Amino acid sequence: MNNITHKLHSSANRAIKHYNDIRALGTAEAIRKARKALLIMRFELLYLFAYPFALLTVLCFRLIRPWLIIRLGILRSERIGHFSIHPEIYLSGLDCGLEYPNKPFLDIWSLGRYTSNHQLAKMWRRSLRIWPYWIVWPLFRINASFAGHGIHCIPHTDLNLDFRKACISQDVLARTNSHLYFTASEKEHGFRCLNAMGVAHGTKYICFHGRDSRYLQETYPGPGNWSYHDYRDVNIHNYLPAVEELTRRGYVAVRMGSKVRDRLTSTNPNIVDYATSPHQSDFMDIFLSAHCEFFLSSGSGVMCVSMAFRRPQVIISEAPLCTNLDLDSSHLFIPKLYRKIGNPRDMTYSEIFATHAHKFFESQDYSDAGLELIESYPHDILDLVIEAEERYRGAWAPKPEDDELQQRFWVICPNDLHSGPIRSKIGASFLRNHPHLLDLLA
Repeated sequence: MNNITHKLHSSANRAIKHYNDIRALGTAEAIRKARKALLIMRFELLYLFAYPFALLTVLCFRLIRPWLIIRLGILRSERIGHFSIHPEIYLSGLDCGLEYPNKPFLDIWSLGRYTSNHQLAKMWRRSLRIWPYWIVWPLFRINASFAGHGIHCIPHTDLNLDFRKACISQDVLARTNSHLYFTASEKEHGFRCLNAMGVAHGTKYICFHGRDSRYLQETYPGPGNWSYHDYRDVNIHNYLPAVEELTRRGYVAVRMGSKVRDRLTSTNPNIVDYATSPHQSDFMDIFLSAHCEFFLSSGSGVMCVSMAFRRPQVIISEAPLCTNLDLDSSHLFIPKLYRKIGNPRDMTYSEIFATHAHKFFESQDYSDAGLELIESYPHDILDLVIEAEERYRGAWAPKPEDDELQQRFWVICPNDLHSGPIRSKIGASFLRNHPHLLDLLA
């Protein structure tokens, strides 16, 4: 009875929410919800016919298990970060001999209900066995209701944290090549598009991206749905001193994104606001990320595309603190600064770790703790980009104190923040300019 009451209460709350959404957003929201309801009904009708066959199929999986293990997985295709890097880690882990069953196996995937990038889906079909969602999802659901269902689940990094940790600790991305590749005709098309954007063939370019709330709000609309991510937002114009310097060093800088809050204000012809240009497309999102010299971002999902292609990552305004410490030795980052609201003093890393604020993943967590985040200053971004550019071309000259400051940061950093050896580096100039964060006097 309590379960029935709970379900009725949840249904009533959902109905009230839909009603309030339509009142707030009007006819457009009503049409969107109606279309979504029709889509769900279409899937449910398919499932109605598919589930009996799924039950028989799952029983067959168990009958043939002594000779062949069939495993199922659902790709998180609705979010480009998960969609790009997690399948890559999975395939690289298999290449390195991780999570192989002790007998022949067959892995079957499905895309999720929504797809964030259709070019990426097309490319994953070249390396993964992808079946229709309406076939795989009922199999996945039915399998989950049986004991021992884990044997028939692919150790995907979204679902199996132990597999993710094993892949990262064994540095599988550095030991393998990307499983994403372009056909000859796609390469030809990509370079033509680059030329049309003003990036001549052979010109070095970097990609940069600043996270804001517009993409999620427009792609998956609904009042307040994604505000818990807002603490990760940055101002794209804070990147300008850094990318201006890169253009003086012979690079073209390409601003990435598909739905962005602000147009880039720059008259520099070597700074391309691709995100707001007619050249933006699913295909070029992937092609640009795959061929850049490095990817400068605030740690948003789109950076994972270039990571899957083994491009170096330069991350500014990282939050929460230390979220990608062990991914790659070419990874450079500087975090956002933490302050108590109303207090202009930056919190030290010891204070942040002691209060567990480095584990806050929602905007409300910071508000409840009376904290605010300060995004990376333009001069700190500039210093990090200069360090990255010089490191990647072998011209970086460290100062005597750099190793000591780096080691002090990692000594303060709790062990539970990383899955294996620490490979990333925090910006050298950042630590020199902010010694107070390490409990050192300036």
